[in-house]
Amino acid sequence: MPDRARIALVVLVLAVPLVPLVGGLAAAGTVRDLVLIGLVAVVAGAFVFVLAGDPARQARRTTPQAARSVAVTLGSAGALGLGLILFVLWLRAAPGAGIGWDRHVLAQYGSVAFFAGAVGFGELIARYRDDPSSLLGMRPSAAYICINVASGIIALALVQQFQVIDAANPNRLLVETLLAAFGAIAFFRTSLFTARIGDADVGIGPSTMLKTFLEGSDRLVNRSQATDRADTVARCMRDIDFEKAKATLPAFCLGLVEGLSGEEQRELGEQIARLDQDAKITPAAKTHILGVYLLRQVGGTVLAKAVQTLGDTIRSTGPQLVEPMDVPE
Repeated sequence: MPDRARIALVVLVLAVPLVPLVGGLAAAGTVRDLVLIGLVAVVAGAFVFVLAGDPARQARRTTPQAARSVAVTLGSAGALGLGLILFVLWLRAAPGAGIGWDRHVLAQYGSVAFFAGAVGFGELIARYRDDPSSLLGMRPSAAYICINVASGIIALALVQQFQVIDAANPNRLLVETLLAAFGAIAFFRTSLFTARIGDADVGIGPSTMLKTFLEGSDRLVNRSQATDRADTVARCMRDIDFEKAKATLPAFCLGLVEGLSGEEQRELGEQIARLDQDAKITPAAKTHILGVYLLRQVGGTVLAKAVQTLGDTIRSTGPQLVEPMDVPE
């Protein structure tokens, strides 16, 4: 993922929730209007960069296809959020009064939906780091984000229903918004009590249903990513000799990237060492497994560039590395 797309992705995640927050909760005036215009411009520019994604993947996904996939994800989350907001407002309305269209309430629910969805997308980015920009175009990602959006809206409705925040608090709207958006998943992942069923401890409470949905969506995202990873590894690791690459390629890849912790690097080294010692796996298969290990840490673009840079020094058709011989006197 290019640096500009990575920065744009962070800007997009941070700026989008601020639009309804500033528009609905800030005091009306020229300053607010100018800030809103600036936020919309920033969101539009960041969206273009994120949509560009990883150049290495453009051959497999055209720009119109990527745009349609992103539109499906954002549209699904937006439609679900809007439907839930209207449903909650209808439930809370007085009999015969209809839905109240107070801009503060609408902005509050809209902000919670955006923030909760951003939290869910952030979880996906943290888990699948090799190409975060592609996550927005996956339908399983849309399901995962929608679940987080729904959790945030329901949490806000509960916070208001049970008056968790004192009505006399001048920042009640803001506190309720942040509490529901960032605390929804933590609340719904709690268990009221734990029951022993067979040999396993099963949590009874909101976490049971939410965990099932989240784990199912997470597995679907993982499978979608696995297909792309297999194609990328097959392309990058073609004609690579495992014996030549097992030490050189990981060292070069880790030297190119920054941010990997010492624990992650040690775990990668242990995985490669176990792979090298496993006599049941053929050298050709070891080459592809090595590519998978590296891809999950540094991404497809870095792996492809590293293989291209090292060239014949790690290829099976390249020159053999010969140890120097002692010349007899």
